[in-house]
Amino acid sequence: MTSKRGKDLYDARKELQNSGWDVTKASRFNSGSETVAHSACKHLAAHYLRHELGYKVAFETTHKKRGEIDVLAWGERETICIECETNPNEYVVRDKLDRYVEGTPIDEMFLLNVDEMPYDIHGAYAWVDDQTYQLL
Repeated sequence: MTSKRGKDLYDARKELQNSGWDVTKASRFNSGSETVAHSACKHLAAHYLRHELGYKVAFETTHKKRGEIDVLAWGERETICIECETNPNEYVVRDKLDRYVEGTPIDEMFLLNVDEMPYDIHGAYAWVDDQTYQLL
């Protein structure tokens, strides 16, 4: 017998898959050049979403037409993505929103500016919290 939570998580994952997102359980590194800070930001965000908020999480989630999301997370109530960018401008933000959120099952996107992330691990983890759900 499946719990309501289990069914909700399954349904959210299937909706993402049916709309073209390659949702896998494995975390993957970016196929291009990725700085250590970018990788750390992505992993801290995923850890926060999974262990603090209970989301299911996938890294470097690809879509044939929309591109690759750094962190995709789905839960009982909503699906979100996190993009870690270095010094993003308005064009980058708009492009990411158009590709990842508009017309998809993704409810919200958070863009984390890697240049603003603290260097110490605990400060960076608290910063991820401040940049995501503390703003809602």
